[in-house]
Amino acid sequence: MPGLDIQSSFESGSLTPEKVVEALSDVAPTARYGEQFIYNILLVASGGYALGVANGGGAGNLGLAYDMALRERILGPIGMMRSTYDPEVVLADGDYALPHAVDLSGNLRTIPLTTERGLLPYRPAGALWSNARDMARYLETELARGVAPNRNRIVSAESPEASWAPGVSVPNYYGGPPQLAATMTRYGLGWANGQYRGLRVVSHTGDTAGFAAAIAFLPDADLGIVILSNSLSLAPIPLAFEFAVELRLFELLFDQPAEFDAQLTARAKELAAARPSPSLDQVDPQAVAP
Repeated sequence: MPGLDIQSSFESGSLTPEKVVEALSDVAPTARYGEQFIYNILLVASGGYALGVANGGGAGNLGLAYDMALRERILGPIGMMRSTYDPEVVLADGDYALPHAVDLSGNLRTIPLTTERGLLPYRPAGALWSNARDMARYLETELARGVAPNRNRIVSAESPEASWAPGVSVPNYYGGPPQLAATMTRYGLGWANGQYRGLRVVSHTGDTAGFAAAIAFLPDADLGIVILSNSLSLAPIPLAFEFAVELRLFELLFDQPAEFDAQLTARAKELAAARPSPSLDQVDPQAVAP
């Protein structure tokens, strides 16, 4: 299905989980299943809402049904007690990071925390509020093939392996250097798959208006990392900070020379040089006014 991210952003004020699912009924596929990598957050969200209904939730309130299913089947059993889809819980707690975004002058500025409410209509695609400790528990559960740190078995041992399996071929999605692209060459059941110097890498990234996140792990080496940031880097390489931390960790753990950061910097400069550099001084006020 074609990506609808921009459309959903403009309509976020009026969207509901039910409207998200209904919107897909009028969208024609652009390729047959498994032919192309096309990231579509509305499609991911609909898959999550199907889980909520299959878990016994009512189809009349898809958001609540999904929230309850995830709490019952994943968050609770793993022990992720400070992870929630309810922004009111976050605000009432008072212990949270503030999101930041770049303004037209290129400066980072704080943006309202309430901006993140726009994600709730398609919450299964990445609207979970969490923290480093809870996400570390989730990562440990993945690495233990479905067994949480508290010894609870969350899913069958076969389920994680099935979700990590390589799927459709992925282009160099972020435009980074070859070493980064090699870690994300295929996309399966919700995970990007690739290799780091011959070792299997499973990963995913995400970003909102003012936050960014990345999770990456090497199942066969029993290690991984979660990176949470309260600002979003879009240009010239999206999530460059998160990727730099991830690959530097791998270099350190395997006693390898520090090469990736220089590759990332060189690639970023190359991309930046190829882009036009618009200046606010060049804007015609008479053209903007109407």
